[in-house]
Amino acid sequence: MVEGPDHIYLSDPEGRSPFPVELWVDNFGVGPKYSTGATIDLPDGLVRPGTAIIKLAGPEGKLVRCKVFIPAMPILPPRESLTGLEMLSIPYEFTNTDAEHVLASLGDLTLGGANDPALIRWDSAAGRYRTFPCDFLTHIVPGEGYWVYNPNADTIVLPDDAQEVSTDDAYVVPLPRGWSQIGCPFVLPVRFQNIQVLRNDQLWSMEQAIERDYIQPAVFSYNPATGEYEWEQDLSAVRLNPFEGYWVLARDEIQLVIPPPSELATAATPASESSAEDSVGWQIQLAVAGAGRVCAGRAFGMDEVAEEGLDRKDVPSPPAAAGAGAVLQAEFVSPSHQTPPCLVDMRPYGQTEQTWYLAITTDASDQLIRVSWPSLQALPADMIAILEDTTSGQKLWMRTNSAYTYNSGEGGLRLLKITVRPAGSVTPVVSQVTATAAPGSSWAISYNLSSAATVDVRIRNISGVVVKHLVSSELNEAGRNVVLWSGRSDRGTVVPSGRYLIEIQARSPDTGQTGRIISTFAVMR
Repeated sequence: MVEGPDHIYLSDPEGRSPFPVELWVDNFGVGPKYSTGATIDLPDGLVRPGTAIIKLAGPEGKLVRCKVFIPAMPILPPRESLTGLEMLSIPYEFTNTDAEHVLASLGDLTLGGANDPALIRWDSAAGRYRTFPCDFLTHIVPGEGYWVYNPNADTIVLPDDAQEVSTDDAYVVPLPRGWSQIGCPFVLPVRFQNIQVLRNDQLWSMEQAIERDYIQPAVFSYNPATGEYEWEQDLSAVRLNPFEGYWVLARDEIQLVIPPPSELATAATPASESSAEDSVGWQIQLAVAGAGRVCAGRAFGMDEVAEEGLDRKDVPSPPAAAGAGAVLQAEFVSPSHQTPPCLVDMRPYGQTEQTWYLAITTDASDQLIRVSWPSLQALPADMIAILEDTTSGQKLWMRTNSAYTYNSGEGGLRLLKITVRPAGSVTPVVSQVTATAAPGSSWAISYNLSSAATVDVRIRNISGVVVKHLVSSELNEAGRNVVLWSGRSDRGTVVPSGRYLIEIQARSPDTGQTGRIISTFAVMR
């Protein structure tokens, strides 16, 4: 083991891997022990590079834990994948950098069928994916990230000319403006916060570059088992692991200067950023589920340090996973602004009213899509939130509901509008109730609302017994509203002639106060 101030590397005496592991059992007791055994509990996939916790069970039940960083070897077993897709980087240099040579163990990379392996990479300048072979995607270079479609789950064995990148100097990765796929250029992990940013021949720490809006403070990885992105905004907690691909968003043309793993510089401390505990604002978490997929971690809210447009409080949405068939995607969009799609969309705190648009896209037809929010406790008590389906026109008050479900139909885009505004104090008033005979022995029941309200409409017989629930907890706008009654009861039978009662109860989404009215009308047959 090679030990540093905050890490331990597992390697052989020459700093390489694989290596043998030996375990001794010592008896520290006063008497003999018989049939004693010891177990080394190695985590699954130890051959993959990254960080792992090694646990050793010792005498008298003592348990010792040790964090180790596992170096990359020139062999990469496939991970469990929902679609056969992984986002990778290759931390080796080659005499022959041609992609077909480096990834020869996968076979022909020329995509001709659904079961053929493929190499794909995002072209920031064109704003689209490129698939091998093409001029943009010809060579495998350390520090770059790639999508590798590996439908047969073949092990990637790098060729004999693979050489570890020298750790004598920092490695420079150029980034154009926009989204880029990157990776760790070394066979050992690198702390992202220790990376420096070079712009116009001037070198900045990562924190300084973020303060100057040169790079967005979020690093994204891809979980092949779920087919979803995962991200981290606390860059001090991010390590770039060998063989893993990552997304970063450069807001200007820059270069990443990645220090060797042995260079353990202390991360810079932000000079003026407020801590999360001191921040004033609120945030609501959302999850979108359907078609066997879950888009978690979506959120919207307000924060005192947030600004209009994209800022460090937002989490922009990377390009959809290549070739994964975007079965389900959920992101906040700004139809009237130039703000890019976001997974977390924070607005300036204190504004009287704000509107968010959640765009849900699926290629799955006739599927139930469920949008849920576990709690609205973070929302100030004097604010209300209303969700509106812009396709169906359905609205609901988010404080009295925890989810909204719709059918995807033929698939495609569904836009949900979320409006947050100050609560009012007026109790809704229901008036001008009328029942007018309509074609087909039905009745059009109309009423006027003094303000927006959640409405219940019931038909009762003259004895007060409910015969039909027409509307239950439906959000209606202020003004004239109309509901049709077929003249049938909840059991589906035609009601007889006679006098009936219309009961309408309206509840304010602002305060929960209710207004109620009962009116009579006659059914003649």
